[in-house]
Amino acid sequence: MPRTEELHSDDTERFAASYTHARLVVRLNALLEAALKAKEHTALGNTFPVQVEATGQKLLPDSVVHSGQPCLAQDGFSLLNPSVLFEVLSPESENFDRGEKFESYGQIDTLNDYVLISQDTVRVTHFSRQSAGWEQRTLSELDDNVALSHIEIELSLRSLYEGIDVSPQVVPAPLPETKLEPKTNPMSKTLSLFETESVLESPSPRVKSLGDALIWCDGACSGNPGRGGWGSIIEQNGVRRELSGGELETTNNKMELSAVIAALKDVAPGTKVKITTDSDYVVKGATVWVKGWIRNGWKTASKAPVKNQELWQELHALLQMRPHSFQWVKGHAGHPENERCDELARGAIEQMRKKK
Repeated sequence: MPRTEELHSDDTERFAASYTHARLVVRLNALLEAALKAKEHTALGNTFPVQVEATGQKLLPDSVVHSGQPCLAQDGFSLLNPSVLFEVLSPESENFDRGEKFESYGQIDTLNDYVLISQDTVRVTHFSRQSAGWEQRTLSELDDNVALSHIEIELSLRSLYEGIDVSPQVVPAPLPETKLEPKTNPMSKTLSLFETESVLESPSPRVKSLGDALIWCDGACSGNPGRGGWGSIIEQNGVRRELSGGELETTNNKMELSAVIAALKDVAPGTKVKITTDSDYVVKGATVWVKGWIRNGWKTASKAPVKNQELWQELHALLQMRPHSFQWVKGHAGHPENERCDELARGAIEQMRKKK
């Protein structure tokens, strides 16, 4: 990227920009300026940072559009209310733009659209915020248009790419998978993440389309509190991955939450996921209770602080980035993936016993 990727008070990390990248950024901002001229939306280009109010983090997109009046941070030098954010991808920053940066942007309530523009082929990936999470659409034809309804314009791929030297491919190369390590509590002794991967003989018919992911999760505890473990299975694009981990001193509910969090971190933002668990606590918390908790400032109806609040907040943020659904199954009832997740969780507990 041609500018600071993440802004710090005392140091910066910069990415070199290619000539094509620079031309696409200039073209994009010219198109936005012209399209928004008579509308109540304003394009700010790639020199004005966006601030994530919840964390204070400042990031610099390749272009940003806000609607109505700007809401500025206290210092007056960053925007708090972006409506649409654009990034032109480069090899050095693509994983960051698709992963950590997207998750940071997703915490901004006013953000409706996130648009990623490839520089090595004609391809635009458009994430639009829906009630169930982020919906992803990928466009790769010059006649395609990116519909940005919240700012009342359509961005033409032909106008964006015409005359710029990119090399379109019939089938775009697969993008590298974004992997984020699970957050851990530095005060607790935690088992490192274990991962195995196996290729299925043919993609599972349960996966509706390439890119969708099926997730199964379970947690276990030897004593409650006590040594705990979690296990997750992710099935996506004909590949099955198994994850597991644990802690020396934890609870069963924490392990149930940790299993879902770790699995979601292993799936790129924008991916449609179906999560199957035997934890009524996770299903009801993620789909029903969380709405009241947020309204009450992360307190229960009785005004008590929500237990496992940090885990719930992390899970909620991850779910907002991925269209999702939950399915509850009865535990220890012969469900193959649920039984396997239980084995992984109990195996992690055994690993904890050996490590003590």
